[in-house]
Amino acid sequence: MTEQQQNLINSLKTKVNALEDTEGALRASKQLLGNVFESMQEGVLVLDKDFKYTHINRTLEEISRTQKEEILGKIPWEIFPFLKGEVEEAIKKTMKGEIYRNIELKYTLSDGKEGWTTESYFPLKDSEETIVGVVGVIDDITERKQAESALKKINHTLNAKNEELTDFINFASHDFQEPLRKVFLFSDRLKEEVEGIRGKGLQYIERLQNSVERMQNLMSDLVLYSNAVTAEKKSVQVIDLNKIIQEILLDFEIDLKKTNGKVEVSTLSPIESDLFQIKRLFHNLISNSLKYNKRGQAPQIKIEGRVSSSREDLYEIYFQDNGIGFDEKFKSKIFKPFKRLHRKDEFAGTGLGLTLCQKIVERHGGEIDVKSKVGEGATFIIKIPFK
Repeated sequence: MTEQQQNLINSLKTKVNALEDTEGALRASKQLLGNVFESMQEGVLVLDKDFKYTHINRTLEEISRTQKEEILGKIPWEIFPFLKGEVEEAIKKTMKGEIYRNIELKYTLSDGKEGWTTESYFPLKDSEETIVGVVGVIDDITERKQAESALKKINHTLNAKNEELTDFINFASHDFQEPLRKVFLFSDRLKEEVEGIRGKGLQYIERLQNSVERMQNLMSDLVLYSNAVTAEKKSVQVIDLNKIIQEILLDFEIDLKKTNGKVEVSTLSPIESDLFQIKRLFHNLISNSLKYNKRGQAPQIKIEGRVSSSREDLYEIYFQDNGIGFDEKFKSKIFKPFKRLHRKDEFAGTGLGLTLCQKIVERHGGEIDVKSKVGEGATFIIKIPFK
């Protein structure tokens, strides 16, 4: 054997070995793809140019409750009638190059089982970019649909209960207000009728009237709180915060003059929100700052706003005062209904003002926080979406 022949034989052996390696790699690759195909959580199918099934995976067998042997070689809408119509048209258009994603379909199988799927279809192309079939991906969303339906029923029930509760509070408030007004009226007349009433008798009447006034305020706040919790967003509009604050400050004009108080407001950006609830929010915060002012010191309130550094869709509004402040270990308590850090004889109120503020901010998809130190005032921070 010549050297040239030997070299040719060696070259052929090398090529044969390379072909064997390639064939082995192809077998391994095919096996891997087959394993992936079968292990997918979604149902996967392949149709040929005649719209006949050539491949389906185990998940699709489970979704359809039909064995592979009963499906392969058949046309989808011939064995599953619920595929006629929208899905049939989507598959035919996919064979022409279109792509369809997440078609939601309600199905009823031959054994009576009902459910929902989302179906996506993609053209299958060969190495020359010629369409040779269709690949479908089927996801069974029956459990999700059932959960959504159950959630809708729960929400409907909750909304009905909320309406009942709101109606009850409104009716109760109305029914309570009238006898309370009469108690206040007749106690006032009693002071006038009983000449020279003084001492403990006068104190008792005044304490009675104070209690009536607190009850009236409490009923009013309960109605406002109920409305803030259950109100629908019907009056949402773009509002000028600066204009709202100036209108609210007119309500506190006498209090500010008496105490030489001052409110500084920087230019605030407009936001899209519920006009009535935002007015109530600002009114309560300003009222809170004036109420918890240091005795003998003129109240100073600063209101500023800026775009949040963490989210561009959030607007941050700061209400800073120079009042008595509080220990931040009580921070979680001040937003709870009827929770107070001071006695009623020290500071008037129902204990619902800040709770109402929190509910209003939460209904707008925002959050409220506060920073404070005893004797150094408090700063309430509102983060609220621009829309």
